[in-house]
Amino acid sequence: IVSAASDAEGVFRLPLGPDREEAVREQLGRFWPDCNEAFLQTLTSWISKAEEDSAGNEEVRGMADVLRRVLQIFAAESLRRDFKTELDMPDASGEMQLAKEADDGVLSLLATNPDMWRAETQRLVAEESLTGDALLSAVQMRVQMVVLQQANGSTRQRVQAEFLRELMTQVQDVAPTSAQREDILQREMRDLDASKDSAEDDA
Repeated sequence: IVSAASDAEGVFRLPLGPDREEAVREQLGRFWPDCNEAFLQTLTSWISKAEEDSAGNEEVRGMADVLRRVLQIFAAESLRRDFKTELDMPDASGEMQLAKEADDGVLSLLATNPDMWRAETQRLVAEESLTGDALLSAVQMRVQMVVLQQANGSTRQRVQAEFLRELMTQVQDVAPTSAQREDILQREMRDLDASKDSAEDDA
């Protein structure tokens, strides 16, 4: 999976081009049943080791960046693959349709390189007429799923939570949101952090 990020000569070039990111997604899909806790623990340990060894070594620092991007791609793919919601069911109500459009917007963000989240959020607000509250409500739904459906304290839960936290921050920076919606999201993230801390204490 990681090697898919390299070019035809086997060289990792940063930033990863769209073709290399798509190649990583294809390999993730191919090996998805094996993208389990052991896979994530191995990947995160590689990142930690590369970061430790990166002082004064640009090549190793670059490898850490590659591994982090692979982890981001995994996080986005897992948030798209792991969860199904009632929004996947047809519904004629205007409220449900609005929620579906906002969820589609979040799915679009998940498929976008995080470096382009601000531009994509601006596009969703300007061209798709989505509000910050609508987008954050859709993010909140996925936060709830991570809290309720993933094993407490698991690496998968932590990776997804960190990815959603960064996405939430980017959306809030670009799209105006109500204080009430931000309070709800902050409460959801605190619940997620509490479940992670509880699992670590039990361990």
